[in-house]
Amino acid sequence: MTQGIVAAELQALYPALQGLAANDLAVALADAQLVELPAGTTLFGAGSPCRQFPFVLRGSIRVSNFSCIGSAPGRVAS
Repeated sequence: MTQGIVAAELQALYPALQGLAANDLAVALADAQLVELPAGTTLFGAGSPCRQFPFVLRGSIRVSNFSCIGSAPGRVAS
């Protein structure tokens, strides 16, 4: 995939990017990497820095955070 195709696909999926000038989008994507990750891959964990910003072209990302007793937020351990 060329960077132009990826930029067009990102703009279609993320309307906020449509307002960027072509040069600004090119600068934002200059260091971008297209990666394919298997299901279940952890991108980063609680307390660790997020060094990249994931734009999803296909599939989905699940964000979860558990309390120190192992329950998900909004759930009470019984």
